[in-house]
Amino acid sequence: LSAKRSFAWSTLPLAEMKALGKAHGATVNDLLLTVLDIAMHRYLAERGQKIAGSLVADMPEALADAKGGNQIAVLQFPLGVGNASVLQRLGKIRAETGRLKASLGQRGSEAVMLCTTLVHALHAKGKRYGLQTMCEGGGQANVTIVERL
Repeated sequence: LSAKRSFAWSTLPLAEMKALGKAHGATVNDLLLTVLDIAMHRYLAERGQKIAGSLVADMPEALADAKGGNQIAVLQFPLGVGNASVLQRLGKIRAETGRLKASLGQRGSEAVMLCTTLVHALHAKGKRYGLQTMCEGGGQANVTIVERL
């Protein structure tokens, strides 16, 4: 990495994005992630850095059952693959974001916050494995082992 930075932006027509999303069963966020995925693959390819697999995105998600203010988890998931069509990318992204949102609905905000913290700590500390434990109450608990690949 260097101190050199670049910045670019684009304006997309919201009404058309909503209509396109509706036509494909996708959200506007799914469409934006697809556009960003294509743009990043092109940007890297132009600089000789072709990515064989998927790029990984961070997606902030508000936790509905948070107590005492807003809680936001930063979830990570793979985007499309470099040689996929636009519709294939959108389908993969739509499936991943849907899977993550469904998964959030099955867990309490505390569990999601713990897992998010653990995933980011593994990366920050350069560790491969992490262990998350959570008391469920009534003599029940769960343990999750996370492996950073």
